[in-house]
Amino acid sequence: MRRWVSLLLLFVLGAASVGFVAPPAVAGPRGHTRTAIAGAWEGSPPVFPTSIDPDTGKFTVVGHAVWSGDWVGVSIFHMKGTINLATGDYVATAETEFQGTWLDGDNNSRGALKWREKMRGNFITGVFVGTFDILEGSGDPAFGCSSGHFTWAGYAGPAASYGGYQGTWIHGCPLRGRRR
Repeated sequence: MRRWVSLLLLFVLGAASVGFVAPPAVAGPRGHTRTAIAGAWEGSPPVFPTSIDPDTGKFTVVGHAVWSGDWVGVSIFHMKGTINLATGDYVATAETEFQGTWLDGDNNSRGALKWREKMRGNFITGVFVGTFDILEGSGDPAFGCSSGHFTWAGYAGPAASYGGYQGTWIHGCPLRGRRR
């Protein structure tokens, strides 16, 4: 059992990457522009454990990531999950806040996004995959009315985590009351 607790701690210290928890966000109005987004993320150290239950495998962590690609910025998150101590497999969810810049040519819009993540992986191998759904955005007009769905994958080890993301970002509030 001590070996599994040690491995669990190793996993938790090297789990995912990305964001912070705020109260669950409610999705706002939908944007009108669809944009394919892709890039990479990295988190070192990957996470900081906030709770571990070696009897149930339940854990919580907080962490961060640095983003590159179409989005450049940082995120913080709060994650909770459950590990199968016999196999090393885990499932987790997280609430994330991203602050950064969309490299959209001359404009380089700045803003914030909130999203929910779902992931699964194995803490022994460090490999994981997941999805995230954007709930809302704020800042420059391009970040307004944000939604979208992304996939991401990577490696989460004890000292660093890294990987890539890709998906569709729906953003930019529709113009209302526009006079012609």
